[in-house]
Amino acid sequence: MPYFWIIGLRQRKAWSSVDAAWKALADELGLNLELSKLVGVRNMYSPKVSGKYRDHLMVLDTYRVSRRYTFIPHSVFYTSLVVQLNRPAKDTMIVHPAGHFARGGFHGKTTPYQTIQTGDPAFDRKLTVKGSNEPVVRKVLDSSIRQQLMEIVQERFKIGIEESKAYYEEQSGASYWAGTPDRGLADSARLRRVLDFVVDLAIRFEEQMG
Repeated sequence: MPYFWIIGLRQRKAWSSVDAAWKALADELGLNLELSKLVGVRNMYSPKVSGKYRDHLMVLDTYRVSRRYTFIPHSVFYTSLVVQLNRPAKDTMIVHPAGHFARGGFHGKTTPYQTIQTGDPAFDRKLTVKGSNEPVVRKVLDSSIRQQLMEIVQERFKIGIEESKAYYEEQSGASYWAGTPDRGLADSARLRRVLDFVVDLAIRFEEQMG
């Protein structure tokens, strides 16, 4: 069997697992689902879940950054969850792993932030918090929210509030040639936990806006 056919079969198997997990999430929560689409050995469209959940519009999607090292195509997959705030946020916040650079804001938008200490040594050692209003950010990131965040985070992620959005992004895998997502995308229970957390965070910021 030609090598590119083997790659194609691996692609279809991997994205079929993702489709099944995202379908389970959409069916459970009554959301809309668009399945992934493959053309040849290339994944052309990733699955997408959208709709209203807990009175907030949301979109769960993926995107891929493609690079080439020598003659080998290389793809890095990211999971992206965006929850629309019901009123624009006056303040901004971003959280990412300590020691990893994360550009401030939604999908790489740059906004000046100040580094904020939450007063929780274990949390502050593991995660970096930046924001535009320290009292608001510290109030939002109470012990319950900090504990939830510590439980769901991955090595490479960022989560935050900016303008009219609460968002979560994480690197979901990297692979050579056609690119195959990892198992993190195919875990519907974890996706549900992340979604609930981001909605909780959105509600906390909305409450601070009065």
